[in-house]
Amino acid sequence: MEKIKNIAAVAVVILLLPYVLTLFISGKEEKTPADRQSQTQSLTEIPAGDGSIRIDMEDRVMHIVAKQIPMTYEDEAIKTQAIIARTEAYKQIEAGKDPSDADGTEDLEKLWGFEKFSENYDRLKMLVQSTVGQVATWQGGLIEASFHAVSAGKTRSAAEALGSDQFPYLAGVECPKDLESKQFLEIRTYRPDEFLERIREKYPQLEVTQDDLLTQIQIVSADSAEYVNQIQIGNVTTSGEEFRALFDLNSSCLSFGMTGDEIRITTKGLGHGLGVSQYQANELAKEGKGCQEILAFFYPGIEVRAYEGAK
Repeated sequence: MEKIKNIAAVAVVILLLPYVLTLFISGKEEKTPADRQSQTQSLTEIPAGDGSIRIDMEDRVMHIVAKQIPMTYEDEAIKTQAIIARTEAYKQIEAGKDPSDADGTEDLEKLWGFEKFSENYDRLKMLVQSTVGQVATWQGGLIEASFHAVSAGKTRSAAEALGSDQFPYLAGVECPKDLESKQFLEIRTYRPDEFLERIREKYPQLEVTQDDLLTQIQIVSADSAEYVNQIQIGNVTTSGEEFRALFDLNSSCLSFGMTGDEIRITTKGLGHGLGVSQYQANELAKEGKGCQEILAFFYPGIEVRAYEGAK
């Protein structure tokens, strides 16, 4: 009887040997029909040179989200970002472009560190999959899913910031929690010569003197969220966003002052101020709001639904 058992055991091992070897070589189990169907459904065709390639959209979205929002944030805030990222990715594809961030897992290891990689990867994959296929729409089309890290206490209205009524869902909403962010306020100081040299690099026609410099700087216009639309420095007029880029400032919600002999620039918020404020979104998630509620808060009137292709 014992001999028969041994023979049977050897037979089982021989039968399973090819499967076991396959696992060691491939490093993963064979996909089930359900797994294969799920992967196929997330494959999306994108332009590539003269032809096209197919990508796993949900995997692409996961890599995009990983670089857009801290993994210390709440689940519903991260799910909100996943829908934003997917919406923007499909907009890129509809415009004939390849959505960004095709980097592999080794890039995420650098981002999170080896010790946090597995935990963050598994969590993010689960959260992205829980919103699979979902996008934000307005009147049947994909929205401009703008977002930023921290507002200046209120998000901007596109009608004011862009001078356009094409994006009624980009309306200014109050974000009182953003004032508590460590990134809400930044103060920088510059020597007058250093300040003017930076401006002359872009505007060589600048005519201004270092004496009484502050009197030669004027905020021409700002929107209701206090982001600057236009600034005049001497004989040069520029937009708030151009000035922000010139000095690499946190935002265009800015003001000027003097600290001793140096000019002081104070900014509020981090980012352009349009759409979702990630910090406020995270605070809403802490209060128990779901991702669709959060999106509706920042984008009034939009609808979250499964992507059905270009309209």
